Amino acid sequence: MFWDWFDVQATMSDEDIAALSMLNPRDQEVYKRQLVQSMLQDRFKLKVHHVTRDAPAWALVVAKKGPKNLKRESDDAEGIPSFPDFNHAQFTAAPIDRLVGLLIALENIPILDKTGLIGKYDFKIAFSRDPDTPMLPGHSLPPTNDSEPTIFDALTDQLGLKLVPLTLPLDEIVIDHIEKPAPN
Repeated sequence: MFWDWFDVQATMSDEDIAALSMLNPRDQEVYKRQLVQSMLQDRFKLKVHHVTRDAPAWALVVAKKGPKNLKRESDDAEGIPSFPDFNHAQFTAAPIDRLVGLLIALENIPILDKTGLIGKYDFKIAFSRDPDTPMLPGHSLPPTNDSEPTIFDALTDQLGLKLVPLTLPLDEIVIDHIEKPAPN
């Protein structure tokens, strides 16, 4: 297998810009992906097919004793998560899906929110990170802090939540053909 990097500059037609302006943000993202796929098919002669396979995943659920240390906030409250260091996260006026995002980044596996917790919450979580966690180039984790619990234990002990294993159908894209593009 080899790698080649390409700088791609593309412009959208006036029709595509007009079509995008009429869509909600979620549909705009879908439309943009379709435009990129079309460009890859045209310029790189990309041909793909999809395969669905069962893959491991987690479901975030409420633990037996119920949620704890989650302070309910107003739905119009605004907040952003902060990470004072690699082993601590503090969420302010955050929906549970922000925690799910952190868990996905830590575990690199699909995670579904099955807590049934709606709204926004203030909460903190302290945990030890796996030393094999992928990091950005040039960054590294500090030495492991054995005094902090694993993310699994931290979820249960600190927030009254837990991760349970499950299997999900995962859509994979298989590249059948691709070529280097001809120069413009």
